[in-house]
Amino acid sequence: MKLPNQVNSMDIYHELIQQDIGVTPSQLFNIVEAQQHFIRLNCSFEWSESIQNALDTLIRTIQIKMTQYRFE
Repeated sequence: MKLPNQVNSMDIYHELIQQDIGVTPSQLFNIVEAQQHFIRLNCSFEWSESIQNALDTLIRTIQIKMTQYRFE
């Protein structure tokens, strides 16, 4: 999943892993420095409320990071 260019996927990973939500940051599958704004999501699980909650948390985290980067 492509994030806004200013959002570093490792920042998203660190925020979410503290909440037991796992995503794979692009640093693990792409060494190109200019492309560090991607994450991989696992879509192999049956849909559940906990998955929906995790996705909602992911969205909020990205929105917060976008706001932080905008004002730095």
